Amino acid sequence: VPGDELKWVRCCTNDDIVAMASQSGMVLLSSCNS
Repeated sequence: VPGDELKWVRCCTNDDIVAMASQSGMVLLSSCNS
């Protein structure tokens, strides 16, 4: 989406869940072990 940008990153482990959110409110959740 135009205007979205990566703000920060950090390492995760297999037990973590990653959330990626856009400025418009869209969110994607993903397990780190997949």
